[in-house]
Amino acid sequence: MAVTASDIARKLGISRQTVSKVLVGGKTNVRVSDRMATRIQKVADELGYRPNTAARLVSQGRRGSIDLLMSTERGSSVLPIALINSIHDKLIGLDLQLTVTRLPDSQLTDASYVPKILREHCADGILINYTHHVPVDLPPLLDKHKIPAVWINIRRENNCVYPDEVAGTRKATEHLLGLGHTKIAFHILSEHGHFSECDRRLGYELAMRDAGLMPQVVRAGARPRQECDAHPLQDDRLERVLAWLKKPDRPTAIVAYAPIDTVVIAYAAAQLGLTLGRDLSLVGVSDDGVTNPLGIAMTQLVTPQAELGANGIRMLMRQIETPALPLDPRPVEVPLTLGHSTGRHESTVRGAR
Repeated sequence: MAVTASDIARKLGISRQTVSKVLVGGKTNVRVSDRMATRIQKVADELGYRPNTAARLVSQGRRGSIDLLMSTERGSSVLPIALINSIHDKLIGLDLQLTVTRLPDSQLTDASYVPKILREHCADGILINYTHHVPVDLPPLLDKHKIPAVWINIRRENNCVYPDEVAGTRKATEHLLGLGHTKIAFHILSEHGHFSECDRRLGYELAMRDAGLMPQVVRAGARPRQECDAHPLQDDRLERVLAWLKKPDRPTAIVAYAPIDTVVIAYAAAQLGLTLGRDLSLVGVSDDGVTNPLGIAMTQLVTPQAELGANGIRMLMRQIETPALPLDPRPVEVPLTLGHSTGRHESTVRGAR
């Protein structure tokens, strides 16, 4: 039979409230001396008492879990393994559980449903993994009900954690400039409707203009996201990228917008007999750090999934403590990992000789 606070109280000849104050905590006017607290803990250890985390949280007005809110709509919620692992591990360290809710847009914006997430799922707050095409009614609904919530991988006015995409692509472009490239293009293959499309382009353009160069944004095979059912290697987008790279005035270096751009450009370069890092430099993008088309170790920007998860939980804990206080957005650095897909421009190589 499990040892209870009452068992420890009888052993010490004190009240159960005094024992609970030491072992569970919570809101109570009971005062306990340090000496008595030590005795209580010692007897609890001797009897094999195991804390009831749920009881402790209830006594603090908490439920003991965080809900991860996602959409069932295609492409609206992306959940990489590094992100979910980070969220899970951070919560375990806080003695909190994770629940996951996947809802269609109609329920996400139902005024009678969203508040139930806190009651039915016993959640203290919500992490919102809804990165594309956010329903316009969802943010004001959360604000109206004062639900502690933090958005992940989306840039908003407050209560959000997002990759610093501007600084990331600026760093990538400066890397290519440092290798002697001046004809550098930014390539977008599909229009995602995500803030990163504008931010990554802006980072590239800022670096080019700072270097006194004209930005070149290319949409050789671009299509709206909803029209991209087929893989780009299986429709005319690959052919359009091939035609672009065949031009005599093609760039010597490319910054890709997304992982799919990375794959298609690398594949097109291989078909044309161009060696990445020698004939064409390519900075790719990876959501998980493992985008290596054709077995090439890429120079690439890696979305910091683990850091997004950890920072999201930290911000949400602050939101739970002060739900009425908006928190400033938290940008997270996007690392640039160096591989073999970028190299010095041929003019600098000749000059070195």
